[in-house]
Amino acid sequence: MSNSNNIAKDVADRLRQHTGRGEGIVTVDGGNVVVSVDVEQSERYAVGVRGIHVKPQQPGGDVRDTAERIVERVQSLDEPLTVVECDTKNGRAIVRSAEPEADEAGVTYWEADVQRDETSLRRYHKQHGVPERELVTEPLKHNTAGRVAEQLADAVRAAPVE
Repeated sequence: MSNSNNIAKDVADRLRQHTGRGEGIVTVDGGNVVVSVDVEQSERYAVGVRGIHVKPQQPGGDVRDTAERIVERVQSLDEPLTVVECDTKNGRAIVRSAEPEADEAGVTYWEADVQRDETSLRRYHKQHGVPERELVTEPLKHNTAGRVAEQLADAVRAAPVE
């Protein structure tokens, strides 16, 4: 079991241990949260991340507060985040890249789906003129993936239970 200060290190260590094993899920028990990283491939210095998921032991409180803490605390990505949708009645918020990468092909952005019982952070690409977006595997250094996981866990864990 990890405390908040060890989630980043434990995730990075487990990602390194996953090197050469192909796709899978790397999980760390953070005490009152469980952090899972959906891995496409882990190599010596980096990992292909399809998603980072945080599940609190107890469902959290106000999703707007959680979403705002994610914007404030998740600082290890290359771009700032912002709350774009919030449905407090149904307990769901969406946080996205404040300044998504854009080019002639489309836009690429981070998105956190914030719910009371789980929060998932993924990277997407949306082509211009195509209705569906696609999940992007994002290459991150092991330590960066660990820091993002810890920052996301800290934001989710700080949610008071209603």
